[in-house]
Amino acid sequence: MQGAPIRAHLTWIAYRGSIFRLTGLVASPASGKFEGVFRSVARSFRSLTPRERESIRETRLRIVEARAGEGLRELSERTGNRWNVQQTAVANDVFADAPLRTAQRLKIAVSERYEGAPEPPPR
Repeated sequence: MQGAPIRAHLTWIAYRGSIFRLTGLVASPASGKFEGVFRSVARSFRSLTPRERESIRETRLRIVEARAGEGLRELSERTGNRWNVQQTAVANDVFADAPLRTAQRLKIAVSERYEGAPEPPPR
């Protein structure tokens, strides 16, 4: 459908002092098929429950130091790195199989609980 017209479904929601915009885009010929979906998404907007908020994880960039005799594979296992060895090598401009220097600082990706901004009090 390259070059087909696009239909946008826009919804603005005022909530606790902020304005949120929800945008749905679909090729015009199929727009009627998704209108109900876009409406249901907008109607589902609400605060997260404490349990939902606790369940959110995010991947964060962290700096760690290599230990004596470590390679990227060992460092990744020790630190819980979410990237594979090749991704870690590229991010750090090193070869995947090269030995690391003791105390060499490297970027890794770790999964952490989402902290985010605190929920504002209800008005």
